[in-house]
Amino acid sequence: MDVDDIINECACQHLEKLNISHRGLVILPPTLSKLVKLKKLFLNDNCLLFPPIEILHLDQLEELVLDGNQLTMLPSDIGSLRNLTILGLNHNPISVLPDAIDMSNLQIMSMKFNDVTSLEDDIIIGFSKLTKLDLRETLLEDRPPHWKGLDFILLGKLNVTEETDISESR
Repeated sequence: MDVDDIINECACQHLEKLNISHRGLVILPPTLSKLVKLKKLFLNDNCLLFPPIEILHLDQLEELVLDGNQLTMLPSDIGSLRNLTILGLNHNPISVLPDAIDMSNLQIMSMKFNDVTSLEDDIIIGFSKLTKLDLRETLLEDRPPHWKGLDFILLGKLNVTEETDISESR
């Protein structure tokens, strides 16, 4: 079954969860934006180069996992996903987050094994409900002194026994 068929079936059945991981996708079909009831979207281990703009139409989306793609950035208007509580971006070459991103309902964001070198304070302010920001195994290894009390931001190296996917967050 190809991706368009899967999306059409998901739309007909009003499904709230869709997993189209491990399919070698470079772009997503525009039909994805028809899935207005979707709450969980898994796009792991594809070949997405750019953030899928189609996801910005999924107002009910609570969990978005884009681990293991080739993303270098996020769309500046990702904050329009007001219900998003979990965002998985592990194993992507993302080096910077959009300025002044407002994701006030986001609780967990995992960006392990990315190319992040800095995190602006304005970005952290936009994450008012964040309980876990995982930046381990990135180029950002040292906690700035003014991050005192922000222990939910994980930096440094992973222990050998730790899992590397977002499922450890649940």
